Amino acid sequence: MAYTTYELPTESNMTGLFDYFKWVQNVSGGFFFPLILFALFVIIFIAIKGTYTSSRAFVTSSFICTVLAIMLGILGFVAQWVIYAFVIMTAIGAVWAYIENQG
Repeated sequence: MAYTTYELPTESNMTGLFDYFKWVQNVSGGFFFPLILFALFVIIFIAIKGTYTSSRAFVTSSFICTVLAIMLGILGFVAQWVIYAFVIMTAIGAVWAYIENQG
C-alpha cells in the first residue's frame, strides 16, 4: 500500500493564510471548501427554515453559497463544477419559490 506524503506547513513555506488554505485544499484532495460550502448551506437552510417556507430557505441558502462559491472560485479554492452546482440549486430554488407563491 503506497502512502502519499505531503509537505508539512512550516514558517518557510507558509507566508500567510492564503498559503495555508492552499495547503489544506491540496491535502484534502480539493474537497475542503466544497464540503465547507455544503455544510454552510445546510446550516443556513435550517436557520432560515425556522421562520420562512422551505422554498424561501432553499433559495436564500443556495444564493448565499453561490456568492461564496464564486469568491472561492476566483481565489482558486473550488472547481467550476461547485459554482455551477450552486447556481443550478439557486435556479431550482427560484422556480420552486415562484411556483409556491403562485398557488
